[in-house]
Amino acid sequence: MVCLLTNNAPSFFFQKRNERVASGPTPVSSGQPAYQQVAVEQVQGGADTNPMWASEVSNGDFQKALELSLRAFNYYVVDGAMAKYKVTASIVDVQKPLMGLDMSVAMKVRYSVATQGDTAFDDAIATTGTATMGEAFAGADRVRMAIEKAAKLNIEAFLGRLSKDLK
Repeated sequence: MVCLLTNNAPSFFFQKRNERVASGPTPVSSGQPAYQQVAVEQVQGGADTNPMWASEVSNGDFQKALELSLRAFNYYVVDGAMAKYKVTASIVDVQKPLMGLDMSVAMKVRYSVATQGDTAFDDAIATTGTATMGEAFAGADRVRMAIEKAAKLNIEAFLGRLSKDLK
């Protein structure tokens, strides 16, 4: 399950129960190298949403979504001091439309995974999320939904890379 919190309210990207689980990577199991060995050290580059302007992704909200997703896929370790891998995520770019029927948001996040003085993973992941007029009438709602979709896809892509790179 990949979830993002915006404006201090949990927002799952799909409302139907069977669509809440990410379709990309599969959870790791006991005995695999990264099983409950990953902690989020820092998220940076985000911005708080101004209620008078367009939605943004805050550092805290992205970190919560990343931690919840890592937990859902059995990567997350509750005690960060015990983590073998420490993740730093930098929200590099979020490009939002000003208007339109279908709103697409492009998001680029650089993930760095450090392990005991080494870098196990350091790469930027770019994704695009789109919300259509059929999903929400108000433009601000479509932008928010597109941001959430872009973030969800970004975290899913990162989880997929983790499953391949942390062996």
